[in-house]
Amino acid sequence: MTRTPRSRALGNALREARQEQGLTVRGFAAQLGRDPGVLSRWETGDRIPKPEQVAQILTALGVNGERYEEIIGLAYGASDSSWVATTLPENRQQTAALLDLEQNATKITEVSPLLIPGLVQTTDYIRGIMGSGLPAGELATRVSIRVGRREVLTGPQTRPVRSHDRPVGADAGHRLP
Repeated sequence: MTRTPRSRALGNALREARQEQGLTVRGFAAQLGRDPGVLSRWETGDRIPKPEQVAQILTALGVNGERYEEIIGLAYGASDSSWVATTLPENRQQTAALLDLEQNATKITEVSPLLIPGLVQTTDYIRGIMGSGLPAGELATRVSIRVGRREVLTGPQTRPVRSHDRPVGADAGHRLP
């Protein structure tokens, strides 16, 4: 089975919940009566557990409330290749999945005919395209997340960068007020 962004997000959420309880894959798998390899593949997103299995895991880990609902929500549609985020929790999950994918990617291709690609946007540019109608605190958070994505290009484990940008007009980056 091909991993999807949502299956990876589900796996990451399950792994984080297990690790927060200080449990190893082997120990927790024994507690659940599962094969450790299966649990490991669920946590990497290589295999997708059924929602009932996710509920069993979360219950065993003592996860409840809003976090329980968010993780269960990931289990539904985890095999879908597309992921449309329509709620704030889904948007947070999708952003976390994007950051994880970017951090682990060996190659990133972004086609952005109308905007400067996200990984190379400046702080002022980000504020200009995101700032309309957002509270200052939320804008600051979004700018911080977007700027943090640049770590892929500038951090200690940088990847080779090949740019094929073709800006429209010589002053494409200077059109914001």
